[in-house]
Amino acid sequence: MAIIAKTMVDLWMKYGDWLVAEFPEGARALNPGATDDELAALQAAIGVDLPEDYRTVLRIHNGQQADSVGLLWGNEFLSTTRIHSEWQVMKQLLDEGHFPHRSVSSPENAIKHDWWSPQWIPITSDGSGNLQCLDLSPGPAGTMGQIIDFDHETVHRCVLASSFREAFQNYVKSILAGEYSYSDDYGRLMS
Repeated sequence: MAIIAKTMVDLWMKYGDWLVAEFPEGARALNPGATDDELAALQAAIGVDLPEDYRTVLRIHNGQQADSVGLLWGNEFLSTTRIHSEWQVMKQLLDEGHFPHRSVSSPENAIKHDWWSPQWIPITSDGSGNLQCLDLSPGPAGTMGQIIDFDHETVHRCVLASSFREAFQNYVKSILAGEYSYSDDYGRLMS
């Protein structure tokens, strides 16, 4: 199924329409859009500029309510406040020397071999310490703004998509194809 979406707004509208029709509880869990001041404060706090496609989505919905079912890839879609909070926890652990190990990148050299980097900006959380991040300082074979998986229990870091737009477009395609549904057993959207 091809998804024609000229803009991130168009792409989000397709997802939003699906949520309203198929998972209204999820649609109700979305926060109002982030303001320019909230986005500027987040970028100042973490010391990087977020990619425009991602900022566009945050302007539509500033994440979701933290106590609701994860709405992006089965994980919590982090608000600007939650992004900063998750980033601060990881940065503090890094600064205190808790991450002495090197990681392994898949594909090879796409991600720097750090255990965690302040240039990895959390965008989703599974609530157990695992994050999906924007990688704003990729390895030599990587792409600026690629989406990576951070699993706190392993040294493996893998690229999930070359950009937020690609990751979100693939997710919406899967959603519209019926590959995700709400699981009562697990209390989350699952593929």
